[in-house]
Amino acid sequence: MFARNVAVLTVVAAIGATSASAQATRYAIESGWTVYVNNATLGCFAERVQPDGWVFQLGQPKQGDEFGFLALYANEDVGIETNDANRIVFQIDGTNYEGYSIGNRQAQYDGGVVYTANPAFAEALSDQSDLTMFPGEENQYTVDVSGIGAAIAKTRECIATQSG
Repeated sequence: MFARNVAVLTVVAAIGATSASAQATRYAIESGWTVYVNNATLGCFAERVQPDGWVFQLGQPKQGDEFGFLALYANEDVGIETNDANRIVFQIDGTNYEGYSIGNRQAQYDGGVVYTANPAFAEALSDQSDLTMFPGEENQYTVDVSGIGAAIAKTRECIATQSG
């Protein structure tokens, strides 16, 4: 049994999978994360490119949304098709957060997006240096998210500036 659930919406946001996205403008750099404004939606997201080339993003898809997202993309085919729903579990300090990733392929990037309306998830994540994910029964991945608390704070600031 999982301790908490990550509420998931089955829509794909208009986010960029790379910092070179024409839809995004850099807002700030914070603790190794680059914060962007999505010009099309006025949402904001933080992004970090991992040493292995994976791109990790989190943010708010558009201005006024009451939910956020996490996304992880590879610069290779990882066998995920757009709109495929796959069960995923995030583990933070021994607490499991369960949800579904929605497949998202953009240009040369392949990955998934998880949407959440659970503020406890963001708060738990904000003081972590690593995030462990279990996409499926057999797989386990750990992603370096050091500095994510400062990135979340800067993303929230970015979102606030978009609303006036």
